[in-house]
Amino acid sequence: MVIEMKKIIHNNDNLSENDITETVTRIKALLINNEDIMIGYSDNVYHFPGGHLEEGEEFKKCLKREIMEECGIEIKEDDIKEPIMYATQLCRDYPDKGKNRKSEIYYYVINTDKKPNMKKTNLTEQEIKGNFEIRTIPLKNSIEELKRNIPNNKRNESIAPDMIEAIKEYFRLTKENKKIVKSKEWNWEKVKGKQEEYWKEPSIESFYLINRWKKDNKKDFLDLGCGLGRHTILFAKNGFNTKAFDLSENAIKRAKEYAQKENVDVEFKLGDMLNLPYDNESLDCILCRNVISHTNTEGMRQIVKELYRVLRNNGEVYLTLGSKETWGFKQTDWPLVDPNTRVRMDEGPEKGIPHFYADYDLIQDLFKSFNIENIYQLEDFYKNENEELSSSKHYHVLIKK
Repeated sequence: MVIEMKKIIHNNDNLSENDITETVTRIKALLINNEDIMIGYSDNVYHFPGGHLEEGEEFKKCLKREIMEECGIEIKEDDIKEPIMYATQLCRDYPDKGKNRKSEIYYYVINTDKKPNMKKTNLTEQEIKGNFEIRTIPLKNSIEELKRNIPNNKRNESIAPDMIEAIKEYFRLTKENKKIVKSKEWNWEKVKGKQEEYWKEPSIESFYLINRWKKDNKKDFLDLGCGLGRHTILFAKNGFNTKAFDLSENAIKRAKEYAQKENVDVEFKLGDMLNLPYDNESLDCILCRNVISHTNTEGMRQIVKELYRVLRNNGEVYLTLGSKETWGFKQTDWPLVDPNTRVRMDEGPEKGIPHFYADYDLIQDLFKSFNIENIYQLEDFYKNENEELSSSKHYHVLIKK
Protein backbone atom coordinates (compact mmCIF):
# COMPACT_ATOMS: atom_id res chain seq x y z
CA MET A 1 0.00 0.00 0.00
CA VAL A 2 1.35 3.40 -1.02
CA ILE A 3 -0.14 6.65 0.19
CA GLU A 4 -1.63 8.61 -2.71
CA MET A 5 -3.17 11.92 -1.81
CA LYS A 6 -6.94 11.93 -2.23
CA LYS A 7 -8.12 14.72 -4.55
CA ILE A 8 -11.53 16.40 -4.65
CA ILE A 9 -12.40 18.93 -7.36
CA HIS A 10 -15.51 21.14 -7.27
CA ASN A 11 -16.03 22.77 -10.65
CA ASN A 12 -19.71 23.48 -11.23
CA ASP A 13 -18.81 26.39 -13.53
CA ASN A 14 -16.74 24.13 -15.81
CA LEU A 15 -13.69 26.37 -15.66
CA SER A 16 -10.31 25.41 -17.06
CA GLU A 17 -6.96 26.30 -15.52
CA ASN A 18 -6.59 28.98 -18.21
CA ASP A 19 -9.79 30.65 -16.97
CA ILE A 20 -8.42 31.15 -13.46
CA THR A 21 -7.34 34.70 -12.59
CA GLU A 22 -6.32 34.12 -8.95
CA THR A 23 -5.48 31.22 -6.68
CA VAL A 24 -5.91 31.13 -2.90
CA THR A 25 -4.17 28.35 -0.98
CA ARG A 26 -5.05 27.21 2.52
CA ILE A 27 -3.33 24.63 4.70
CA LYS A 28 -5.40 22.69 7.24
CA ALA A 29 -4.58 20.14 9.93
CA LEU A 30 -6.39 17.17 11.36
CA LEU A 31 -4.88 17.76 14.80
CA ILE A 32 -5.14 14.46 16.64
CA ASN A 33 -4.45 13.69 20.29
CA ASN A 34 -4.77 9.96 20.92
CA GLU A 35 -8.47 9.18 20.25
CA ASP A 36 -9.58 12.80 19.94
CA ILE A 37 -9.48 15.45 17.22
CA MET A 38 -9.19 19.19 17.90
CA ILE A 39 -11.40 21.35 15.66
CA GLY A 40 -11.94 25.11 15.58
CA TYR A 41 -15.46 26.45 16.15
CA SER A 42 -16.83 29.97 15.66
CA ASP A 43 -20.12 31.46 14.39
CA ASN A 44 -21.61 27.95 14.48
CA VAL A 45 -19.06 26.75 11.94
CA TYR A 46 -16.49 23.99 12.42
CA HIS A 47 -13.15 24.20 10.63
CA PHE A 48 -9.81 22.47 11.00
CA PRO A 49 -6.94 24.54 12.42
CA GLY A 50 -4.96 26.25 9.68
CA GLY A 51 -5.25 29.15 7.29
CA HIS A 52 -3.97 31.05 4.29
CA LEU A 53 -0.54 30.45 2.86
CA GLU A 54 1.30 33.76 2.86
CA GLU A 55 3.34 34.81 -0.16
CA GLY A 56 6.66 32.96 -0.25
CA GLU A 57 5.75 30.89 2.83
CA GLU A 58 6.47 27.15 2.96
CA PHE A 59 3.53 24.83 3.63
CA LYS A 60 4.93 23.37 6.86
CA LYS A 61 5.92 26.76 8.25
CA CYS A 62 2.43 28.04 7.48
CA LEU A 63 0.80 25.15 9.31
CA LYS A 64 3.13 25.46 12.29
CA ARG A 65 2.34 29.20 12.53
CA GLU A 66 -1.41 28.77 12.17
CA ILE A 67 -1.63 26.01 14.80
CA MET A 68 0.23 28.19 17.30
CA GLU A 69 -2.00 31.20 16.52
CA GLU A 70 -5.28 29.28 16.74
CA CYS A 71 -4.53 26.52 19.26
CA GLY A 72 -1.52 27.73 21.27
CA ILE A 73 0.22 24.45 20.43
CA GLU A 74 3.80 24.38 19.20
CA ILE A 75 4.38 21.79 16.49
CA LYS A 76 7.74 20.64 15.15
CA GLU A 77 8.07 20.76 11.38
CA ASP A 78 9.36 17.16 11.46
CA ASP A 79 5.95 16.11 12.86
CA ILE A 80 4.26 17.39 9.69
CA LYS A 81 4.29 14.74 6.97
CA GLU A 82 2.75 14.92 3.52
CA PRO A 83 -0.89 15.95 3.00
CA ILE A 84 -3.48 13.19 2.89
CA MET A 85 -6.05 15.13 0.88
CA TYR A 86 -6.36 18.03 -1.54
CA ALA A 87 -9.63 19.83 -2.28
CA THR A 88 -10.12 22.62 -4.79
CA GLN A 89 -13.06 24.74 -5.86
CA LEU A 90 -13.14 26.72 -9.11
CA CYS A 91 -15.59 29.67 -9.05
CA ARG A 92 -16.59 32.01 -11.89
CA ASP A 93 -17.03 35.74 -11.18
CA TYR A 94 -15.75 35.37 -7.62
CA PRO A 95 -14.98 37.38 -5.56
CA ASP A 96 -15.86 40.01 -8.20
CA LYS A 97 -17.36 39.91 -11.68
CA GLY A 98 -14.68 39.10 -14.24
CA LYS A 99 -12.53 37.30 -11.69
CA ASN A 100 -12.36 33.53 -11.50
CA ARG A 101 -10.90 32.12 -8.30
CA LYS A 102 -9.34 28.77 -7.59
CA SER A 103 -9.49 27.97 -3.86
CA GLU A 104 -7.37 25.02 -2.82
CA ILE A 105 -6.92 23.35 0.56
CA TYR A 106 -4.26 20.84 1.57
CA TYR A 107 -5.18 18.63 4.53
CA TYR A 108 -2.43 17.29 6.80
CA VAL A 109 -2.54 14.91 9.76
CA ILE A 110 -0.58 15.92 12.86
CA ASN A 111 -0.43 13.74 15.95
CA THR A 112 0.32 15.48 19.23
CA ASP A 113 0.09 14.81 22.95
CA LYS A 114 -0.44 18.52 23.65
CA LYS A 115 -3.71 20.25 24.46
CA PRO A 116 -4.96 23.67 23.32
CA ASN A 117 -3.62 26.63 25.30
CA MET A 118 -5.76 29.64 24.41
CA LYS A 119 -3.48 31.95 26.45
CA LYS A 120 -0.80 31.46 23.78
CA THR A 121 -3.06 32.06 20.79
CA ASN A 122 -3.09 35.10 18.53
CA LEU A 123 -6.64 35.26 17.19
CA THR A 124 -7.88 37.61 14.49
CA GLU A 125 -10.61 40.17 15.23
CA GLN A 126 -13.05 38.09 13.22
CA GLU A 127 -12.24 34.98 15.28
CA ILE A 128 -12.66 36.92 18.52
CA LYS A 129 -16.04 38.31 17.38
CA GLY A 130 -17.17 34.81 16.49
CA ASN A 131 -16.25 33.49 19.97
CA PHE A 132 -13.62 31.22 18.46
CA GLU A 133 -12.72 28.12 20.46
CA ILE A 134 -10.99 24.80 19.94
CA ARG A 135 -13.26 21.86 20.64
CA THR A 136 -11.86 18.44 21.45
CA ILE A 137 -14.12 15.78 19.97
CA PRO A 138 -13.78 11.98 20.10
CA LEU A 139 -12.60 10.88 16.64
CA LYS A 140 -15.24 8.18 16.48
CA ASN A 141 -17.97 10.85 16.88
CA SER A 142 -16.39 13.56 14.73
CA ILE A 143 -18.21 12.86 11.46
CA GLU A 144 -21.61 12.70 13.12
CA GLU A 145 -20.88 15.96 14.96
CA LEU A 146 -19.97 17.74 11.72
CA LYS A 147 -23.17 16.47 10.08
CA ARG A 148 -25.27 17.50 13.09
CA ASN A 149 -23.90 21.04 12.94
CA ILE A 150 -24.51 21.68 9.21
CA PRO A 151 -27.97 23.32 9.64
CA ASN A 152 -26.59 25.87 12.12
CA ASN A 153 -24.86 28.00 9.45
CA LYS A 154 -25.18 28.14 5.66
CA ARG A 155 -21.37 28.08 5.33
CA ASN A 156 -21.29 24.56 6.75
CA GLU A 157 -22.86 23.26 3.53
CA SER A 158 -19.66 24.01 1.63
CA ILE A 159 -17.09 23.47 4.41
CA ALA A 160 -18.30 20.37 6.28
CA PRO A 161 -18.44 17.85 3.37
CA ASP A 162 -14.72 18.15 2.59
CA MET A 163 -13.87 18.00 6.30
CA ILE A 164 -15.87 14.78 6.54
CA GLU A 165 -14.03 13.35 3.52
CA ALA A 166 -10.68 14.24 5.12
CA ILE A 167 -11.61 12.41 8.32
CA LYS A 168 -12.80 9.40 6.31
CA GLU A 169 -9.49 9.42 4.45
CA TYR A 170 -7.63 9.49 7.77
CA PHE A 171 -9.62 6.47 8.97
CA ARG A 172 -8.87 4.64 5.71
CA LEU A 173 -5.15 5.33 5.88
CA THR A 174 -5.00 4.37 9.56
CA LYS A 175 -6.59 1.03 8.70
CA GLU A 176 -4.22 0.50 5.76
CA ASN A 177 -1.18 1.42 7.85
CA LYS A 178 -1.94 -1.52 10.14
CA LYS A 179 -1.26 -3.91 7.27
CA ILE A 180 2.22 -5.33 6.86
CA VAL A 181 3.78 -4.82 3.44
CA LYS A 182 5.08 -7.91 1.69
CA SER A 183 8.76 -8.52 2.36
CA LYS A 184 11.09 -8.09 -0.60
CA GLU A 185 14.69 -9.27 -0.74
CA TRP A 186 17.75 -7.36 -1.87
CA ASN A 187 18.76 -8.02 -5.47
CA TRP A 188 22.16 -9.46 -4.58
CA GLU A 189 22.72 -10.51 -8.20
CA LYS A 190 23.55 -6.86 -8.89
CA VAL A 191 26.29 -6.86 -6.24
CA LYS A 192 29.54 -7.76 -7.98
CA GLY A 193 33.17 -6.68 -8.21
CA LYS A 194 34.09 -3.85 -5.83
CA GLN A 195 30.60 -3.87 -4.35
CA GLU A 196 30.96 -7.53 -3.45
CA GLU A 197 34.30 -6.82 -1.79
CA TYR A 198 32.65 -4.06 0.26
CA TRP A 199 29.82 -6.33 1.40
CA LYS A 200 32.25 -8.96 2.60
CA GLU A 201 34.03 -6.50 4.89
CA PRO A 202 32.70 -6.69 8.49
CA SER A 203 31.40 -3.51 10.11
CA ILE A 204 33.52 -1.81 12.76
CA GLU A 205 31.07 -2.49 15.59
CA SER A 206 31.06 -6.24 14.92
CA PHE A 207 34.52 -6.54 16.52
CA TYR A 208 33.29 -4.75 19.63
CA LEU A 209 30.28 -7.06 19.80
CA ILE A 210 32.47 -10.16 19.58
CA ASN A 211 34.45 -9.01 22.63
CA ARG A 212 31.34 -7.92 24.51
CA TRP A 213 29.40 -11.12 23.92
CA LYS A 214 32.39 -13.38 24.59
CA LYS A 215 32.83 -11.73 27.98
CA ASP A 216 29.16 -12.41 28.70
CA ASN A 217 29.65 -16.06 27.65
CA LYS A 218 27.09 -15.77 24.89
CA LYS A 219 27.35 -18.64 22.42
CA ASP A 220 24.31 -18.93 20.13
CA PHE A 221 24.54 -16.14 17.56
CA LEU A 222 22.21 -15.16 14.68
CA ASP A 223 23.26 -13.04 11.72
CA LEU A 224 19.81 -11.74 10.81
CA GLY A 225 19.87 -10.66 7.18
CA CYS A 226 23.25 -12.20 6.55
CA GLY A 227 23.68 -11.05 2.95
CA LEU A 228 26.97 -12.41 1.58
CA GLY A 229 28.05 -13.50 5.06
CA ARG A 230 30.48 -10.81 6.20
CA HIS A 231 29.41 -11.09 9.84
CA THR A 232 28.44 -14.74 9.60
CA ILE A 233 32.00 -15.80 8.80
CA LEU A 234 33.55 -13.44 11.35
CA PHE A 235 31.47 -14.72 14.26
CA ALA A 236 31.87 -18.36 13.23
CA LYS A 237 35.67 -17.91 13.18
CA ASN A 238 35.47 -16.46 16.68
CA GLY A 239 33.86 -19.54 18.20
CA PHE A 240 30.16 -18.67 18.17
CA ASN A 241 27.51 -21.26 17.33
CA THR A 242 26.50 -19.33 14.24
CA LYS A 243 23.18 -19.21 12.45
CA ALA A 244 22.62 -17.13 9.32
CA PHE A 245 19.30 -16.07 7.85
CA ASP A 246 18.20 -14.13 4.78
CA LEU A 247 15.24 -13.65 2.45
CA SER A 248 17.42 -13.84 -0.68
CA GLU A 249 18.20 -17.23 -2.20
CA ASN A 250 21.12 -15.69 -4.07
CA ALA A 251 22.59 -14.29 -0.84
CA ILE A 252 22.24 -17.60 1.02
CA LYS A 253 23.87 -19.48 -1.87
CA ARG A 254 26.85 -17.14 -2.00
CA ALA A 255 27.19 -16.97 1.79
CA LYS A 256 27.27 -20.79 1.92
CA GLU A 257 30.03 -20.84 -0.68
CA TYR A 258 31.93 -18.24 1.35
CA ALA A 259 31.57 -20.34 4.52
CA GLN A 260 32.82 -23.47 2.73
CA LYS A 261 35.79 -21.55 1.38
CA GLU A 262 36.63 -20.29 4.89
CA ASN A 263 36.02 -23.77 6.37
CA VAL A 264 33.54 -22.66 9.05
CA ASP A 265 30.39 -24.41 10.26
CA VAL A 266 27.23 -22.32 9.87
CA GLU A 267 23.53 -23.18 9.89
CA PHE A 268 21.91 -21.28 7.00
CA LYS A 269 18.17 -20.72 6.63
CA LEU A 270 16.07 -18.98 4.01
CA GLY A 271 12.97 -17.15 5.18
CA ASP A 272 11.11 -13.99 6.17
CA MET A 273 12.12 -11.97 9.25
CA LEU A 274 8.42 -11.47 10.01
CA ASN A 275 8.33 -15.13 11.04
CA LEU A 276 11.75 -16.29 12.22
CA PRO A 277 12.32 -20.08 11.91
CA TYR A 278 13.84 -20.43 15.39
CA ASP A 279 12.54 -21.79 18.69
CA ASN A 280 11.49 -19.59 21.57
CA GLU A 281 14.41 -18.37 23.72
CA SER A 282 16.99 -20.20 21.58
CA LEU A 283 19.47 -17.39 20.90
CA ASP A 284 21.93 -15.42 23.02
CA CYS A 285 22.81 -12.62 20.63
CA ILE A 286 21.58 -11.25 17.31
CA LEU A 287 23.13 -8.81 14.88
CA CYS A 288 20.89 -7.14 12.31
CA ARG A 289 22.74 -4.33 10.60
CA ASN A 290 20.72 -2.34 8.03
CA VAL A 291 18.23 -5.19 7.79
CA ILE A 292 15.06 -5.00 9.86
CA SER A 293 14.18 -1.56 8.49
CA HIS A 294 13.25 -3.18 5.15
CA THR A 295 9.56 -3.17 6.06
CA ASN A 296 6.85 -0.73 7.11
CA THR A 297 5.83 0.34 10.62
CA GLU A 298 3.53 -2.60 11.33
CA GLY A 299 6.11 -4.98 9.91
CA MET A 300 8.69 -3.45 12.24
CA ARG A 301 6.44 -4.08 15.25
CA GLN A 302 6.07 -7.71 14.19
CA ILE A 303 9.85 -8.12 13.81
CA VAL A 304 10.39 -6.68 17.29
CA LYS A 305 8.00 -9.32 18.67
CA GLU A 306 9.95 -12.03 16.86
CA LEU A 307 13.28 -10.76 18.24
CA TYR A 308 11.85 -10.87 21.74
CA ARG A 309 10.44 -14.36 21.22
CA VAL A 310 13.65 -16.04 20.01
CA LEU A 311 15.98 -14.28 22.45
CA ARG A 312 16.90 -15.78 25.82
CA ASN A 313 16.67 -13.73 29.00
CA ASN A 314 19.64 -11.33 29.18
CA GLY A 315 20.17 -11.90 25.46
CA GLU A 316 21.11 -8.89 23.35
CA VAL A 317 20.35 -7.54 19.90
CA TYR A 318 22.45 -4.98 18.05
CA LEU A 319 20.55 -3.32 15.22
CA THR A 320 20.58 -0.28 12.98
CA LEU A 321 17.68 1.81 11.67
CA GLY A 322 17.59 4.55 9.08
CA SER A 323 17.19 7.99 10.63
CA LYS A 324 14.43 10.40 9.65
CA GLU A 325 17.21 12.97 9.31
CA THR A 326 18.82 11.07 6.45
CA TRP A 327 18.42 11.91 2.78
CA GLY A 328 16.29 8.87 1.93
CA PHE A 329 13.36 9.89 4.12
CA LYS A 330 13.36 13.30 2.45
CA GLN A 331 12.96 11.88 -1.08
CA THR A 332 9.41 13.00 -1.79
CA ASP A 333 9.42 11.17 -5.13
CA TRP A 334 9.83 7.88 -3.26
CA PRO A 335 6.33 6.53 -2.48
CA LEU A 336 5.23 6.97 1.13
CA VAL A 337 3.82 3.72 2.56
CA ASP A 338 3.04 5.05 6.04
CA PRO A 339 4.28 8.04 8.07
CA ASN A 340 7.62 6.29 8.71
CA THR A 341 8.21 4.31 5.51
CA ARG A 342 9.22 5.04 1.93
CA VAL A 343 9.83 2.71 -1.02
CA ARG A 344 13.31 3.22 -2.43
CA MET A 345 13.19 4.02 -6.14
CA ASP A 346 16.78 4.72 -7.18
CA GLU A 347 18.58 2.13 -9.29
CA GLY A 348 20.46 -0.55 -7.38
CA PRO A 349 19.95 -3.69 -5.29
CA GLU A 350 17.43 -1.96 -2.99
CA LYS A 351 15.10 -0.60 -5.69
CA GLY A 352 11.46 -1.28 -4.80
CA ILE A 353 12.25 -2.21 -1.20
CA PRO A 354 10.39 -0.42 1.63
CA HIS A 355 12.59 1.47 4.10
CA PHE A 356 11.42 2.26 7.61
CA TYR A 357 12.89 5.41 9.20
CA ALA A 358 12.98 6.21 12.90
CA ASP A 359 13.65 8.95 15.40
CA TYR A 360 14.55 8.74 19.09
CA ASP A 361 10.97 8.73 20.38
CA LEU A 362 9.89 6.05 17.89
CA ILE A 363 12.80 3.83 18.92
CA GLN A 364 11.83 4.20 22.58
CA ASP A 365 8.28 3.14 21.71
CA LEU A 366 9.25 0.23 19.45
CA PHE A 367 11.59 -1.41 21.97
CA LYS A 368 9.73 -0.67 25.19
CA SER A 369 9.56 -4.41 25.99
CA PHE A 370 13.39 -4.48 26.06
CA ASN A 371 15.98 -2.69 28.13
CA ILE A 372 17.62 -0.19 25.81
CA GLU A 373 21.31 -0.33 26.63
CA ASN A 374 22.50 2.25 24.12
CA ILE A 375 21.26 4.50 21.29
CA TYR A 376 23.44 6.66 19.10
CA GLN A 377 23.17 8.17 15.65
CA LEU A 378 25.99 7.97 13.10
CA GLU A 379 26.49 9.74 9.80
CA ASP A 380 28.40 7.67 7.24
CA PHE A 381 30.25 9.51 4.48
CA TYR A 382 31.07 7.78 1.20
CA LYS A 383 31.80 8.49 -2.45
CA ASN A 384 29.77 7.11 -5.31
CA GLU A 385 31.10 5.79 -8.62
CA ASN A 386 31.54 9.38 -9.84
CA GLU A 387 33.58 10.27 -6.75
CA GLU A 388 30.74 12.47 -5.48
CA LEU A 389 30.51 12.72 -1.69
CA SER A 390 27.30 11.51 -0.05
CA SER A 391 26.24 10.59 3.46
CA SER A 392 23.52 8.71 5.32
CA LYS A 393 22.41 8.70 8.95
CA HIS A 394 21.52 5.60 10.95
CA TYR A 395 20.59 4.90 14.54
CA HIS A 396 22.65 2.16 16.22
CA VAL A 397 20.72 0.50 19.02
CA LEU A 398 21.75 -2.14 21.59
CA ILE A 399 18.86 -3.78 23.43
CA LYS A 400 18.66 -6.49 26.08
CA LYS A 401 15.78 -8.80 27.00
